[in-house]
Amino acid sequence: VGVSATQDSHDSLKNVYEQIENMKMHFEAQMEQLNRELLATKAELASVKGAMAAQQASSSSNANGGGSGPG
Repeated sequence: VGVSATQDSHDSLKNVYEQIENMKMHFEAQMEQLNRELLATKAELASVKGAMAAQQASSSSNANGGGSGPG
């Protein structure tokens, strides 16, 4: 009976360990996916910021230059 109980508890621990390993692998895969999405979002944000900066520079140069105004 003692050996059987020890074997059962060993199997239970082994199952728990395997479940933890599976959860760890799943977690790491999710973290990699989130990291890829974060990098893509950062790149997109940088692109949008660049476009906005270019648009503002274009707008301000149009407002300040060209045409004959008073002055």
